[in-house]
Amino acid sequence: MCTRLCQTSPLSRFEVELFETADVSSTNRLDYLQAGFSDNSGQSLRRLSELATAKADLLHTLQTETAKAQRWNKRAPFMAIGALVLMLALAITLPSLFATNPTVCFILGGDAVGGYCRFFGD
Repeated sequence: MCTRLCQTSPLSRFEVELFETADVSSTNRLDYLQAGFSDNSGQSLRRLSELATAKADLLHTLQTETAKAQRWNKRAPFMAIGALVLMLALAITLPSLFATNPTVCFILGGDAVGGYCRFFGD
């Protein structure tokens, strides 16, 4: 790329070679930076797609667990009623069990007299 002027003047020939070398090295640097930017862009797109799938999975999991919780909320009143019925049944049957079984009466600290469990105070 040397013109007629650089053939005659050694200083201008040196300047032309210097600028050509600088131009090649800057082009290489720009190519390197361009490749780095495209790699970073590709990695960012992959991470973005991974995050999108993770978000979708999380939303699906939350929806499933919310549906399960709603089913339990529908069952909760029936379980509470069942627990109350069980407590009432035990409140009725346990005293009669204590009264008729001398072993249980003895374990509780009473005395079985005539089919009844009696507790004596101090």
